[in-house]
Amino acid sequence: MTAMTAAVRDPQRRGRMIFGAANLMVALGYLIQALGMPRGTAEHPGPGLWPIAVGMAWVVISLLVIAEAAVSREVGGQIDLPTGVERRNVLMFLGATITFVVLLPFLGQYIAASLYAIAIIKLLSSLSWARAVAYGVVLGAGISFAFISLLQIRLPVGLFGGF
Repeated sequence: MTAMTAAVRDPQRRGRMIFGAANLMVALGYLIQALGMPRGTAEHPGPGLWPIAVGMAWVVISLLVIAEAAVSREVGGQIDLPTGVERRNVLMFLGATITFVVLLPFLGQYIAASLYAIAIIKLLSSLSWARAVAYGVVLGAGISFAFISLLQIRLPVGLFGGF
């Protein structure tokens, strides 16, 4: 039996290959879009520089996931999906991430990132709401400031962009 046949028959390895292939398709689409953005120069990088780097890294990582699943025999067996609290946490994380992506164009990077950080901090910790909000705002605003002001990456400003 070849390594690829063994990988396809193993549920965990097959799942990893499918996940890697799905990520590869999204990464290629992302990279194609990023390649359409201006790259700029070494002295003045354009808005496409980081997205292109991220897209290329994403493609490489996806290929590595597929290759690892095809040849590695260290991981395998049945798939144990999360149950109970773990399933709830996965679904809440997914919901928060989708909500962030949907709200980003409307609320802008600063507000959407802060709300996302608050949600994730509250989900992953037992902090009070006051501390989760305080940390979330600092984290969301800090990361947004780093990308928008320091790295000069254009991100959505949302409805409040003129203020």
